[in-house]
Amino acid sequence: MRDAISELLPRTLSWGLMDAAFHREIAMGSGNQVLQELLRSIRSLLRIWVDRALTDEGHAEAALKEHGEIFAALEARDADAVARTMRSHMETASRRLLAGFDAAQ
Repeated sequence: MRDAISELLPRTLSWGLMDAAFHREIAMGSGNQVLQELLRSIRSLLRIWVDRALTDEGHAEAALKEHGEIFAALEARDADAVARTMRSHMETASRRLLAGFDAAQ
C-alpha cells in the first residue's frame, strides 16, 4: 500500500484526490464490501466540502499527518493503534468538514 500511495502522490492534482485515494485503499485492503460501498456513498455526498476543507494548507497538512499515523499503525498491524488513530482522524476530519460547511453558508 505504501508503494501505491507513493506513486499516487506526484500525480495527485489536489489534496482531495489524495485523501480519497488513501481512504479507498484502506477500504479495499479491508476486503469489507460494506465499508467500500459506504465510503463511495459518503464521498459522493461530501466531495465538494472535502475538497474545500482540504484547500486550506493547514487542514491538508493535518490530514496528511493523520494519514501517516494511520498508515504506520496499519503497517505495524497494531489494531489498537489503528482504531485510535482512525478515530482521532475521523473526529478532526469532522471538525474540518463542519468548518467548511460554516464557511459555505
